[in-house]
Parts: sequence; structure tokens; C-alpha cells
Amino acid sequence: MPEMTLLQNTTTQEAYSLLIFIVNHLEVFDIIIMNGDTRKHPFHLHGHMFQIVSRAQDYTSSDPALNPPINESQVNSIRRDTILIPPGTSVALRIIADNPSAWFFHCHIEWHLEVGLVMQIIEAPLVAQQRNAANALPKEMYDHCTVLNFPTSGNVTGLASTTDLDGLPSGP
Repeated sequence: MPEMTLLQNTTTQEAYSLLIFIVNHLEVFDIIIMNGDTRKHPFHLHGHMFQIVSRAQDYTSSDPALNPPINESQVNSIRRDTILIPPGTSVALRIIADNPSAWFFHCHIEWHLEVGLVMQIIEAPLVAQQRNAANALPKEMYDHCTVLNFPTSGNVTGLASTTDLDGLPSGP
């Protein structure tokens, strides 16, 4: 049974599409979202509870009361998996990469998701591969992919290449 893997390219950023980011196991990283839109956006992260380490009322301002720096001395930051970001504001979200897998981060307004207000975090791919090898996916998962003619190995199009994306849909 083939493994769900990019083999030696698993940790190569170029092997993935745009808006897919690789992070190492137990890495601590921040996502900063600046909402330049005139509407609010509810952002949701699968697989984690992020810490809210900063909020700016006006991210274009040089006034620290409106656009404060990240406060690194916070002992117990607020934790959430979804945050509403009003127009003209920004947030800094801190994430600890302690749950190896592929995780979706997106705006929870459906049509915003469809037009690309989304990214994917490939977290600790080597650890995820090791865990998958130890706890192989049930055969039914592979059977399901076979019936739908979906690849179970290779890149996003099923090819063993970091550059050949022949067959990739061009989008909506």
C-alpha cells in the first residue's frame, strides 16, 4: 500500500502550492493578519488553539496606543481557534506546532474561503509520516481514493515531482 507522502520532498517548500507553509515540530510561529477590507472576517484554525498575542485598532498607525507591539511578557494569552477581525484592525496569533498534520486556516465566510482567503500549514511532515507509518491508514481510506480516482502519493496532482503540476485545476 503506498504511503501518503512526497518522499524526499516532504520538507521542501517548493513541493507545495502557494499559501501552503511548512513548519517544524514544536516550532513557535506567529501569523499576523491585517484586515484592509471594509468588512470583518472570522478566521478559524483547524487542529490548534492559537494565542492572541497582539491586537491593533489601526495597523497603519504609528501611535502605539492604536498599533501596539507584541507583548512578549504575557503569561497566559487568550486562546481560541476562531477570531473576528474588524475592518482596519490587525491581530498577531501565536501557534505552537505540537500537532503534526496538515491544518487549514481560513476565513469562515464561505465565499471568502472559495476565493482564496485561506492557507494551509503543513506541520512537522516528517513526524506525521513516522506516525502514519506506525499507525497506517485503514485500507478503506485508500479504497475510497481509488474509487474517486484521487492519488494517494506524490504531489497535489499525484506526480512524484516538485515542479510538475500537470492536471492541477486552475481554480473556480
